[in-house]
Amino acid sequence: MKINNIIILVLMCCGLYMSCSKTNYDQETRPYTDIVSFYVEDQVAGKQKLQGVISGDSIIIYWNPETTQPSNIVPTIKLAEGAKISPESGTSVAFSDQTKYTVTAENGQTKEYTLRIKTNREQPVLTAIVTSLDLIYPMEETFWSVTPATQPTSQVHLNLLGEYFLTTGNLEDVKVYMQRLHDGYEFDLAFDAESVTNTSMKVELPKFSNQLDTGRHRIWVQVGDLKSESKDIFMRGPNVQQYGEVSGQFKERGQSVHAGQTVSIDYNYTDDLDGAVTRYFKPVDLHTVMISARRLERIDTTINPRTGKEQYKNVYKDEAFMITDFQATANQVSFKLPDGLEGFVGGNLRIGQFVYKFINSDGVWTHLSDGGANRYGQIVLFNNSLFYAPDPQTGRLTVETKIVSSNGK
Repeated sequence: MKINNIIILVLMCCGLYMSCSKTNYDQETRPYTDIVSFYVEDQVAGKQKLQGVISGDSIIIYWNPETTQPSNIVPTIKLAEGAKISPESGTSVAFSDQTKYTVTAENGQTKEYTLRIKTNREQPVLTAIVTSLDLIYPMEETFWSVTPATQPTSQVHLNLLGEYFLTTGNLEDVKVYMQRLHDGYEFDLAFDAESVTNTSMKVELPKFSNQLDTGRHRIWVQVGDLKSESKDIFMRGPNVQQYGEVSGQFKERGQSVHAGQTVSIDYNYTDDLDGAVTRYFKPVDLHTVMISARRLERIDTTINPRTGKEQYKNVYKDEAFMITDFQATANQVSFKLPDGLEGFVGGNLRIGQFVYKFINSDGVWTHLSDGGANRYGQIVLFNNSLFYAPDPQTGRLTVETKIVSSNGK
């Protein structure tokens, strides 16, 4: 009997503990005392929205000294979740440095804010440009991105970081400008009004067109008649393969060729933006033709441990050849096959890629021969030029342009 009573007592205590724990959990409250936004609408100096800047325990309103200040304002205030404010949002208060607000969090914590009126506007400061793309490089370089013609904008964003973007309290006074340096062409950038704070904003690059160009560009923020210092970014060339059609193949397909022989590659590029992309891939700007060769070195034979049968694996020798001595037209590139192909007699010839020049930060057409060529959009790959066909007898892969000895035998 005593044991049963002890068990019942223990269970009651556990239940009481669990009940108390749950009650405590339910009574947890939020500690937020933040003012998310503070603005006066349709009341001051004919502006649709005069926005306050929240900085520490201050609500800063930048006021034009040439305009008469009102005696009272009726601000609209948005708070963090669970918080309350006194005086409440929508209440008329004195437009004065003596006006104070108290925000009370859900857990009872409080924070006092003071209204601050400034008549001398600070010059906007642009400290950094952060791209929304993954490809970020030193010296604030980023990539220009091209979109299909069906999209009205590029959908490529830059985040501008700095200070004093809202010193007039009016978004209509905020402008963001961009200028390419090699010819001085200037245009403005659209920004998301909801993203603008006193220290940051998100701008969007326009859709790529024939008026826009690659190379180094300068960006700055202007608020009213005051503008920030500028920051530079580099815009690389667009990718013709992603936003157009690329085709290319050897004119000697199905033939046997040899080192020293002149061969040709027939090619064609089109894009969806009225030539805005293909203008970067002109014959005069072609720098390097890369072709590759493949030869079957051996066939390794092993025994499948599961079936006990022989299985075969082709082992190939591959090499890429960089050719800079060629003749290029709008649809064809001709060149001599290099002597190094002697080591690939009996193998096959394949197209690799074309490497083009690009506009560098000084507005000069230049080139990169290493992996950086991909970074600047220089390379066109001819993936669709490889025509493999398995041999029904051996299962080996062959391609249609075959390499023979240098004398053609």
